[in-house]
Amino acid sequence: MTPSFSIRPYTAADLPACAALFQRVMHETFPEDDPATYAAATFAGHTAGECLWVAQVGAQIVGLASLWPSGPFLHFLMVEARWRGRGIGTALMDAVVRAAGASADLKCRVGNTAAQRFYEAAGWQEVSRDLECAEPYIRYRLTRS
Repeated sequence: MTPSFSIRPYTAADLPACAALFQRVMHETFPEDDPATYAAATFAGHTAGECLWVAQVGAQIVGLASLWPSGPFLHFLMVEARWRGRGIGTALMDAVVRAAGASADLKCRVGNTAAQRFYEAAGWQEVSRDLECAEPYIRYRLTRS
C-alpha cells in the first residue's frame, strides 16, 4: 500500500529538510556538476524570492517545487527517487501551475531525458532550445485554459 502524501506551502521550518533533499536530488540528477553548486548551504540562495511547496509523507518531506513568480517560471521540481512514480511530482507541478495562473515556463537540461518525458506527458510544449550555453536546455511552456 502506498502511503498518502500532502502538498503544502513551504515554511521556514522546512529549510533543513528541503536543503538536504535539494542536495541529494541535484547530485543524483546531475552527477557531473561541481558538488559545491548544489550543496545544502546553497539552497536558500537558489530559491530566494521564489514561492515554494513541499510534498510530505507523514513527517518526511519527499519533494519540493519552486516558482519564480515574475516569469512565471517553474524553477525546481524534485522528488526523492524512492517516491517517484506515485503522483507526487505531478501534484507539486500542479500547485505551481495553479499559482502561476494560465501559463508557466521552465527549462530542462537537454541531457535530462526523464524530466523531458515527464513534462511532455503533462502537456508542456517545447518553445525553444539553447544548445550553445554551458548547460544546454530546452525551454517548455504550459498553457492551461
